[in-house]
Amino acid sequence: MKCFKCGIDLVEGAKFCHNCGQQFTKSEEKKESHDVKDYFIQNENHDAKEMNVQETKVEEDAFDKITAQIKDQWNKLNKFGKTIIYLIVVVVFELLLSITLNNKLLLLVAIVQFILLISAFLVNIKIIKSENFYLRYGLFITAVLCFIVSFSVGSSGYNKNDNNIKSHLENILNNNDDEQIGYAENETNENVTSSEEEIQIEKETITEEEITTEEETTTEEETTTEEETTTEEETTTEEEITTKESEIPVYYSTNTSSTVDNGNNGIYSYVKKGSYDIYLIIDFNSSYVYYFTNGNGNTTCDRLKISSGNLNNTLIFDYHIDGKTYSYGAHFKYVSFPEHLIMEDNFHTTYDFKPTNLSSALALRDSLTIVDY
Repeated sequence: MKCFKCGIDLVEGAKFCHNCGQQFTKSEEKKESHDVKDYFIQNENHDAKEMNVQETKVEEDAFDKITAQIKDQWNKLNKFGKTIIYLIVVVVFELLLSITLNNKLLLLVAIVQFILLISAFLVNIKIIKSENFYLRYGLFITAVLCFIVSFSVGSSGYNKNDNNIKSHLENILNNNDDEQIGYAENETNENVTSSEEEIQIEKETITEEEITTEEETTTEEETTTEEETTTEEETTTEEEITTKESEIPVYYSTNTSSTVDNGNNGIYSYVKKGSYDIYLIIDFNSSYVYYFTNGNGNTTCDRLKISSGNLNNTLIFDYHIDGKTYSYGAHFKYVSFPEHLIMEDNFHTTYDFKPTNLSSALALRDSLTIVDY
């Protein structure tokens, strides 16, 4: 307990202050007790604030001290040493890039550059002592020359990585297409199975009726009926074949669906209709692609060498003009589905092609002047 007038410590429950003579009532005792509590709370808050300020000041002082040391060391470096530091930072970014591209060769070159630059820096600040004055410059120049190697390696690695991503995306698309085609084939097979069952039932019914009719009719009537039935079946078969041939043009040389689906042999013919027609004849027998137009007064046909691939993956064929190579690609839109072809030019523009009659396409090609590229 404290005296609220002079602040001296008193015995708990004292009626007056032995220092200043101040008398205490119960209300004054309560007031004094509250004042003392407020005093200690204010002191605790003040002490906590002072501690926080001191901690912050210590942290700021430490940071300022470190910053000042770094600036001091930086100012002590000569221009050659500062240049090495800049290049070390560039090499660190090169290391990160090689890890991102997963390019082991680029990573190896970057590590060699890092070691060369660190060695040149240590020689420059005389931690590594050498009697050869030009050693640091030799290490530095070697590291700089390595940038040429790293640039070429990095460019090829980026292109390779880009091609891998593109191939991966194409595989995903092809897999999705396979699933869609498989689903369509399953539905077709189910429909065919149902149709076969219905035809079998109809055949059994017709057979029973024919047996009954044969038993009831004479031999002459049986002969007449068989001749009429045969004639009708032959007529129907011929009409069906004629209809199918008129609906689907013969656009490949093998003329068998099992072989044409492979997309790697024979001759295929496609056309893109428009204000003028664009023809594409793919000849695996001679390893050439023939590319020409019709309806715009064109008189030449481009002949391009097939370099790799097939139509179920990607068929690559190239233009060679003025020492430069321009690659084109072609593939079935759906795997093992030659009724729709996609062609992509050197600028990644795609074109849709549909089958066209092979004989007509070859006749058009033969009427033009062949130009090799």
